[in-house]
Amino acid sequence: MHKAAIIVLACVALGLLVGFGPDAEPDAHAAAARATAEAYLEGFLAADAEVLEELLHYDWQMSGMTPGGQYLMMLRDDYLDRVREAAAREDRTAYTGRIADVVVHGRAAVVTFEIESDRASFVEVLSMVRTEAGWRVVQKIFDVTMN
Repeated sequence: MHKAAIIVLACVALGLLVGFGPDAEPDAHAAAARATAEAYLEGFLAADAEVLEELLHYDWQMSGMTPGGQYLMMLRDDYLDRVREAAAREDRTAYTGRIADVVVHGRAAVVTFEIESDRASFVEVLSMVRTEAGWRVVQKIFDVTMN
């Protein structure tokens, strides 16, 4: 079984264990949202397009400001292509990161990440929705500062 499928199944299993339904406790939804955020972060740090593809909603998009102050917007398939290209590079930049905050409001969640490399510092904010299949990332907004 692919690593991506295992991670998504783990997120779904956690949701079933703690409850995805509308009557589930708020703490259960928060735990499932955090598990999805952790899977996303692991996929991002490893440049694992399979993991990210499972977690990104089909309408996902990314937008943010480049270090030069330019606005950048990218759709899901283009982003996944870039992740695949990054994974194939031998001189791939190593990243570290952490979840700074997870806030759940019913079927919506906002997750803030702090990510570092030797060249740049990023703040990423993900918007997620809880679907029948579990939490999915629908939007990524970022800011990057060169070190």
